Amino acid sequence: SSVPPRPSPHWFKRALAVVGMFTSKPPTPTDIQVAEADVQAHTFVVCLFRVHENLRDKGLAFISRLEETIRRRKGFVQLRSDKPKFWKIYDGKDHNVEPHHLDPAVFDFTSILLAGFPTFEEVHTWWSSDEVFEVLKGRDVIEKFGIFPIDGLQHCTDCQAMKGFGDRFVLFEFLKMLKFQPVQQYVDDYKRLGANALKDIGVNCNLLCSEGICGVLMNEFPLEACCASSWRSEIEANVWIDSDNYQMHLIPSRQNYTKTFVVLVPIFEDKMEQVVFDAKSSGTMTRLRG
Repeated sequence: SSVPPRPSPHWFKRALAVVGMFTSKPPTPTDIQVAEADVQAHTFVVCLFRVHENLRDKGLAFISRLEETIRRRKGFVQLRSDKPKFWKIYDGKDHNVEPHHLDPAVFDFTSILLAGFPTFEEVHTWWSSDEVFEVLKGRDVIEKFGIFPIDGLQHCTDCQAMKGFGDRFVLFEFLKMLKFQPVQQYVDDYKRLGANALKDIGVNCNLLCSEGICGVLMNEFPLEACCASSWRSEIEANVWIDSDNYQMHLIPSRQNYTKTFVVLVPIFEDKMEQVVFDAKSSGTMTRLRG
């Protein structure tokens, strides 16, 4: 069945820019830039998976097949990570790894895939395709998973096109709302402070999305909002996390109104494996020489 066109949540910005052309207050260059970005921004798809521990190889193969369907439908895969050992957790570890059975973790996924399509309608075309239907027949190797479209703030870039350049990490904030209005204010503030990060703290916060989810395709995690930004290095992400803007303005505004898992995830896990291997090899050679 066809999905009716869904107006962008930012439609009013574009409308204001157009209306401004016929008034005494035409849009500023910034207004036009924002409007153009809204027109071009992709719909991101946050995909979260918990693989059965005793079926890990088959579970990862399932995710790979789903990933292939995204690219065949002219989507983009900006990140896929299956190795939590390479994740750097800043906040909410208990929401990813449950401290005990009386307090289950709400975001206990073990794999993340961040995809994107040019439009919301193309997300649904992909999800309702025969290829995805065939892949989902083998979902019993996945303990649970969630697929959540969310309005993006820019184009999604496929990681296969980023091997030699570009950002190396994505900082995610996965949020379960306890109260709607403060969380909506939080994601708006995140966008505002992220956009000004270069001016305020000297690092570029490359915002991918910061919004409540705009749909649910598979709902086995309680994700209701997500902020994501990409970074060239872990050091730059740390500067953002340690900044007064983040520590004094953002954290307090979500602390009592969400269950949040904040984690820095590498875009290229194979390079992380190589770094670990090189470090171990170097240590071995040092011991031999000693």
